[in-house]
Amino acid sequence: MEFKQLRTFVEVARQGGFTQAAHLLHISQSAVSKQVAQLEQNLGTPLFDRLGSQVRLTAAGNVVLQRAEGMLRLHNELLSELDDLSQLTRGELRVGLPLLGSNTLFASLFAEYRRRYPNIQVQLLEGGSMHIEQAVMSGELELGGSLT
Repeated sequence: MEFKQLRTFVEVARQGGFTQAAHLLHISQSAVSKQVAQLEQNLGTPLFDRLGSQVRLTAAGNVVLQRAEGMLRLHNELLSELDDLSQLTRGELRVGLPLLGSNTLFASLFAEYRRRYPNIQVQLLEGGSMHIEQAVMSGELELGGSLT
């Protein structure tokens, strides 16, 4: 089962026919028919009763429609969240800094970072240089600073 098949199935159900769905999806009617047939084959049950050029969902089709709409919504949300991460519009940055003087020395840097990336949560860990280095090496922190 593929998202493309689910998306096509949902549009056929919404539009009430293969031709209408094909027009909306900008693909051929035969491509729509093939995708729905593959989905029905994968699931082992018919999803539509065909009534000439019109279609009506079977009982199984109603169940699949509800689940498919939810799956497609989650898929779109996932892609949006991943896009947000890649565009630095959301996420988390874990930074380690030395115990002494880090508040004063790095305050303006973090203020500017928060101004530029307001939806990135910055978590600060203060510690000794060796602890910070180990945390960066283990992946606990993305960035570490030290005063030498």
